[in-house]
Amino acid sequence: MEGSHPGKTLPACGTGPGYCARAISSLAFDPAAAKTLYVGLSGFDENTFKPGHLFKTLDWTAAVPLWVNVSPPVNMPNNVVALDPAALNSVYVGTDAAVWHSPNGGSAWEYLAEVRHGFGVFVFFRAGN
Repeated sequence: MEGSHPGKTLPACGTGPGYCARAISSLAFDPAAAKTLYVGLSGFDENTFKPGHLFKTLDWTAAVPLWVNVSPPVNMPNNVVALDPAALNSVYVGTDAAVWHSPNGGSAWEYLAEVRHGFGVFVFFRAGN
């Protein structure tokens, strides 16, 4: 699976068995750092080569981007990732069961809200100030 930039491979892909077992569900570019990209993955960790649901690179334009697992502490599909342009490093993730927030770019997470069963979070929006 290739990203939108020719020749750039996203973190869910590779050559090992089970490596591309999950779909990319969301992309978010950091508004304060143009080369920083977050990639959210669908599915669960079982039967995958590389566990994790949210990956981050500080330079998606690099010949071989370094992808770091910055997932919330649950084995749950990440349906959407959103960055708050008004709060540097503030990341929100919507899963099938909850909304999570990281105030520091994915280093630590806090649980924000439960989602009603069967109604995963797919869209975030921010009202203007």
